[in-house]
Amino acid sequence: MIRTLLNAYIESADRKYLQPIPRALEYLEASALPDGKLARFYELKTNRPLYMTRDYQLTYSSDDMPTHYAFIVKNDLPKIRKDDINRVITNETFIQNLNTLARYVAGEKNPKLKAK
Repeated sequence: MIRTLLNAYIESADRKYLQPIPRALEYLEASALPDGKLARFYELKTNRPLYMTRDYQLTYSSDDMPTHYAFIVKNDLPKIRKDDINRVITNETFIQNLNTLARYVAGEKNPKLKAK
């Protein structure tokens, strides 16, 4: 979902798509399991990880999960913070430079381009 919001911002330049991202990152980082991964499901109000047993009973334990479904998933938050947010910064710099170029074409003398 965070990547979708980042992509929506990059396509639209509408900052409203960036507003929920810090809270989402904070929530997901606080929800990480001891090994750094994330559970697929969390209990409402308690935020405890939820799993299913092989006979499909709801449980808090990951000891008897079916193997055909990922109840525990990789944590991509470090990559999102590093790569995807850098794309947003690069995109913002690109937009600012386009605006600077437009001001130059319109006759403004010596507008400053921004470096990444």
